[in-house]
Amino acid sequence: MNSSYNKLVKQPFFKPQTNPQFFSDDEPLPKLKDSNLDSLNNYFASEPFKLELKALHKTIKLKNPINEFPLLLSLKSLDPFKLENGDSLMPYIDLVLVIDHSGSMEGIKLIMVKNTIKALLGFLRKEDRISVVMFDDKAARLTPLIRLTEENMKEINRVIDSIEPDGGTNIHLGLEFALEILRRRKLKNSISSVLLLSDGLDEESLDLGKSVIEKISIEGHFTINTFGFGDDHDSKLMMNIANLKGGSFYYIDKVDIIEDCFIDCLGGLLSIIGINLLIELEMFNQNKFIEEIKIEKFFGDGVINEEKNKLRIKASHLIAGTRKDFVVILRLSKLLQELQDHEKNFVLAIARLSLEKVAKNLEKNQMIAPVDKISLKSELNITVLNNEEEVKDYEKDEEVEVNFLRVLAAEELEKAQKDAEVGDYEKGKKRIEGTINKIKNAQRDNNQEVQSMMSNLEKARMFVAPKVFENQGKHYMTSYSNNFNNQQSHPMSNELNCNMLQTNLLKAVRSKKK
Repeated sequence: MNSSYNKLVKQPFFKPQTNPQFFSDDEPLPKLKDSNLDSLNNYFASEPFKLELKALHKTIKLKNPINEFPLLLSLKSLDPFKLENGDSLMPYIDLVLVIDHSGSMEGIKLIMVKNTIKALLGFLRKEDRISVVMFDDKAARLTPLIRLTEENMKEINRVIDSIEPDGGTNIHLGLEFALEILRRRKLKNSISSVLLLSDGLDEESLDLGKSVIEKISIEGHFTINTFGFGDDHDSKLMMNIANLKGGSFYYIDKVDIIEDCFIDCLGGLLSIIGINLLIELEMFNQNKFIEEIKIEKFFGDGVINEEKNKLRIKASHLIAGTRKDFVVILRLSKLLQELQDHEKNFVLAIARLSLEKVAKNLEKNQMIAPVDKISLKSELNITVLNNEEEVKDYEKDEEVEVNFLRVLAAEELEKAQKDAEVGDYEKGKKRIEGTINKIKNAQRDNNQEVQSMMSNLEKARMFVAPKVFENQGKHYMTSYSNNFNNQQSHPMSNELNCNMLQTNLLKAVRSKKK
C-alpha cells in the first residue's frame, strides 16, 4: 500500500478497508420524530405535483403533413422550502464520497477538495450518514457508513486530512467500492447517493461502470453525481457515469467554485421528494381522421422504450420545487376526410405518471420502505380544421416553444462539439450561430430561460476554436449541452433550475467567501 493508506492505518477509530465483504458495518439510524412525519404528510396532502401535456399550437390544419409538431409533457412540483417549516421535509441521506487522490490531484486541487468536504459536512445533520472511499490505481474504504455525530465528525475530518496524492487513476474501482457499500449496508436512509470526484482519464470506466451497476444489484433508489476537475479530465465520461443513475455532472475549471458545485448538488439531494418516476405517453387516432401519427423524436432525462405511437419513460427522481420537461416531436400526416363540427376537437394524446413518495425514514427499523405511489393523468386536446377553413388562433404556447428551443440548443451543441473534435471549428461555430439566430427569431427575449440559453450559447461559440476547445471548450460544451438537455442546475451557468433550498445554501456559502 502507498504512504497515504499506511498513514490511515494509524488512526484511532477507522482503518482503511480493502475487502468489500466487510462493508456491512454501517452505523444504526435514529428514530424519526413524529413532527417530521406530520410535515411530510401535510406536504403530500397539498397535492404538490402537477402533470401537464401541451402542444405548440392548439389549432392546426393538415392540408399537408406536419413533419415537426412539438408536444411538451411537464411534471411540476411545489417548492416546500418557500413554506413555513419546509426544511423539516428534507429526507435523511446516505452519502458515499469517492475521492481521486492520484498524483495529478497534488497541490491546490486536493487541498480544495478536502476543504470543501469539510464544509459540506457542516450542512448535513447528525441523522445523515457518510462513508469515504479513496482511489488511485487501487481503492480503499476509509470510513464505514457512519452518522455525523460530533465524535464521528472529528474522525472524518482527521481521515480527510490524511489523504495524500499518489498513484494512477482507476475510476471504475472507486465506483465499485461505493456501490458495494450501498449494497451491503444493513440499514438505509431514504436517499442514497455517490459523489465521484476525479481529474483523470480512464477510458474503460464507463463500460465497466455499467457492468458493475448491473452486477452489484442495489435494492432501492440511488444516484451517482460526478465532479470533473481541470482541463485534462474526461468530461464526457464523467457526464455519462452520472447519467447512468440520473445524477448530475459538474465541470470544475477553477478551484474556487468547488464548494458552490458541491452545495448545489447537496441541496438537490436534500430536496428529492419523489423517486422511480414512470411516465407513459400514448398517441390517439381513434376515429382515423389523420392518416398517421408518429413519434419522431424524444428529448428528456430518463430511460425510454419507444414504439410508433407510445413512449414509456423511466426517470430517477424529482427534486421538490423544480420541474421535469419532456419534449416529444410528432409527425402528423394529412387529413383523410372533411370533419364535421363535432369531430374537430379530440384527444390527441394521454400521459400517465406514477412516482413513489420519499419517506422521511423507513419502517421496520429502516430496513424496508413502504411503497406509497402517486398517480397523475393529463390529456391533450387539439382542434383540427378542414383545409378551406381559416386558423384564427395560431399563437404559439410559450412554454412549449421555449422547451423546444432548449432541446434544440442541446442537440446542436453536441453536433458542434463533434465538429470541433475533428477540427472543423468553422462548421461548429456556424452551427451554434444558426441556433442563436433561431432563438432570436422566436422573439422570447423577456423569458429568463431564453436569456440564460443565449448567454451560454454565446460562450460556447467562443469555445469552438483551436486550442481553446482542446483546453477548456470541450468541457464547457459537454456541461452546457447536459444542463440544457436534463435541466440540471449549475451554480455557474444555470441557477434558474435551483429550488429555494439550493439558492439559500449557495447564498450561505458565498457569504462566507466575502
